Amino acid sequence: MENAIKTSFYRLTDVPSASSGLRYVELKRAVGETRPISDRTLSRALRRLIDIREIRKGNDGRYEPQHEWTREEAVQLIKSADMMSIDAGSTVGTVGDQKAGWSFYGIPLGKPYTLRPQLRRAALEFQNRVDEILREEARRTIDKVLKTATMREFPAQKAREIRKMLMGIFEYWERLRMEQLDAFAWIQILEHLAPGAFSQLLTKLLKPPPGIEKDLAAGIPLENSFVNRPNDWISYFARLQQEDESIIRAEWHDFVQGVREGTRLMEEFRSSLRASDWQSFGKQWSSVISTRYWLTAVVR
Repeated sequence: MENAIKTSFYRLTDVPSASSGLRYVELKRAVGETRPISDRTLSRALRRLIDIREIRKGNDGRYEPQHEWTREEAVQLIKSADMMSIDAGSTVGTVGDQKAGWSFYGIPLGKPYTLRPQLRRAALEFQNRVDEILREEARRTIDKVLKTATMREFPAQKAREIRKMLMGIFEYWERLRMEQLDAFAWIQILEHLAPGAFSQLLTKLLKPPPGIEKDLAAGIPLENSFVNRPNDWISYFARLQQEDESIIRAEWHDFVQGVREGTRLMEEFRSSLRASDWQSFGKQWSSVISTRYWLTAVVR
């Protein structure tokens, strides 16, 4: 309960800070969003936090924290509260579909059988809504940078190709289990937007062979590494995709050619922008697609 109260004072922004203070009713509303709470329980928790000097009560009746949390501390506080809720809820019961990417904790084992399909429908609707929000943000980011590029005489036909390429990156980003080799072409092109993103993700997913790992650490362009170490990459991709190496090998030439063509187009696109515009776009775009892959929502 104390963690839930302390979390209510903070909002994760670029620089987390305490609010100007919260009244009792505001705290009860904020904490009550995650769990039912009685006045007696909330008052007791507030007194404990005051006693240990975690919060104070001002003359105007508002409660405010006495400790200025760093961003790392605020993240840890929220994560701890989420983990405690999940652990506690799982002792009651859990329903979910790991493959589809959703789960509910705190569902009694004796639940009505009609409850599961309703929860599944709600989870999928939520997933679709979040995906659409991210997709719209991706389109907005692309539209903004292409408008800047075309104003600087970047050809309209090539702008359409860039749009298709970038949306392809967005759509393939969460498919890094690799149902299609094309996904690697998209991600390699992404490397020109956010250097290091691809290599960091690969090493998180599956440790590459020493030769590939050496190239990644040295910052060798991926298209060069693809050409210099085809056997290593084909074997590595086959492991990631759980695919036969002969299938990857048969597609390798077209794959590398597609990477080269996409890279040339991306470099031409980059040269049409000011350095500041390119840097701004790279930050925004890498943020959008990283969120697309890593996003995990906890809603209580």
